Amino acid sequence: MARGVELAQAMARLGSRVTIVEALDHLVGREEPVAAAALRQALEDDGIVVHTGTRAVSVHRADEADDVLDR
Repeated sequence: MARGVELAQAMARLGSRVTIVEALDHLVGREEPVAAAALRQALEDDGIVVHTGTRAVSVHRADEADDVLDR
């Protein structure tokens, strides 16, 4: 996940809308919960939408109103 997070942050900083979907209850599962919370806050500060405890069931164009997440 760490590489995906780095890529997500880079893309967001280049102007893309980014959403991270993580099945675990927190990002970077091997890290301490405090570190994971700080990382999440930094990503959200960069405009990244973070969904934890969630899995993607399908993906649609942004202009479609369909829900793409399963909680």
